[in-house]
Amino acid sequence: MPMVYNASEACALAIDIEKNGREFYRAAAQNTALTAASTLFKELADWEENHIAVFTQLLEDYQAKANEPPPYDPDDVIGVYLKAAADTHIFIKSNNIGNLAAACKTPQEAILLALTFEKDSVVFYSTLKKAVPESLGATTVQKMIDEEISHISYLSDALKKIRETSK
Repeated sequence: MPMVYNASEACALAIDIEKNGREFYRAAAQNTALTAASTLFKELADWEENHIAVFTQLLEDYQAKANEPPPYDPDDVIGVYLKAAADTHIFIKSNNIGNLAAACKTPQEAILLALTFEKDSVVFYSTLKKAVPESLGATTVQKMIDEEISHISYLSDALKKIRETSK
């Protein structure tokens, strides 16, 4: 039987994802000479800091009410999917987030990589939401999904602007 994650373990992984995101954005901000890109990455690092706090609180709440039954999932499809999503998330797979940022030769490359991270996070958190009962914070997870989606939009707009100014 494959190893799976429960909602508590998935929240802990979400915290790690956000910490790695914060590290990536801080490194990307330092690695670019383009002021607009540096500002963008600093803002994203701050947003990741807020997400760390939200997921930490969600984890604490979830652990405090661990006796509540999880959502019905007799075949553990959610847990298996959480494991697959976590195993393929770049922020979890990478051993050195700073190296990921340093490997980006341009702000555009860093933004494109960040878009991948944010999309991976939406997939992971969407699955996490299915593992978290409403009474334990599914609405909070949905807010995180919505914020990650807004990051994708924000990054897409920034990429477009940087590309236009680079012409």
